[in-house]
Amino acid sequence: LCTLHDRRPTELEQGLFEHVRRLRRVQAVLVVTPLDTPAALAGEEPTRDRDAEREAWTAWELELRRVLNDREVACFPVRRLRSDHLVPIARYLCTKLDSRFQLGFASMVLHQSSRDALVVDLINSLSRTAAFLGLNPIPYADLIAITPVQVLMVCRIAAAYGRRISVRWAADFVAVCAAVAGTGLGFKMLYRRIKKGLGNPGLPLLMPLGAGVAWVGTQVIGHAARLYFQSSGGMSARQAGRKAAQLVAEQSVVGMLLVQ
Repeated sequence: LCTLHDRRPTELEQGLFEHVRRLRRVQAVLVVTPLDTPAALAGEEPTRDRDAEREAWTAWELELRRVLNDREVACFPVRRLRSDHLVPIARYLCTKLDSRFQLGFASMVLHQSSRDALVVDLINSLSRTAAFLGLNPIPYADLIAITPVQVLMVCRIAAAYGRRISVRWAADFVAVCAAVAGTGLGFKMLYRRIKKGLGNPGLPLLMPLGAGVAWVGTQVIGHAARLYFQSSGGMSARQAGRKAAQLVAEQSVVGMLLVQ
């Protein structure tokens, strides 16, 4: 629905709402200002009464929820659809997809920033899985349970960037990244370094050693894969591993990843 949202819905737009309601499968609605308005064409931002605009948008949202029978629906008020608006939209759509389709969704997203954000979400999700598995006190549990998760992650990241790789290739990539960081010992040192630099006890990195090492190791491998496939062969797996370890080691970057 592409229309102005700084005024109340017109009768025509309310008719469109009724049509939307009959579809019964709407989960996201974009309300945007068309790019061909005189102000937009002139490159000017029109003078707006912020209170009136807020009141108008509230009317839009109430009307949307009314016609959609109060079902869960995301409303995105956007004046001019910019590149950074697409990232939360892509993330929202991905969460609403069946798990079978989430795997291939990132590869279908042509917007680079949105695709990268979906890949980061994948890395964070599987890092949490690895951290849970890292709580297992059984010796070599990382080789038994965590390494397959990391191999799967590399395969999915490759697919997101339009690359098809074998499980063997992904396993070799994981091994190279682990070697760059000194395998488990290197990840352990990196985890302790990050933990020491973080004073907030609520951060997920402040967890038992086994889980923390698994989390950090999976983060390094995941971001190494992201950097490698983003570069389209512009860097080696070893170079990607080093750069990823530096990124994960930086407190500001780690904090950014944790809140996404």
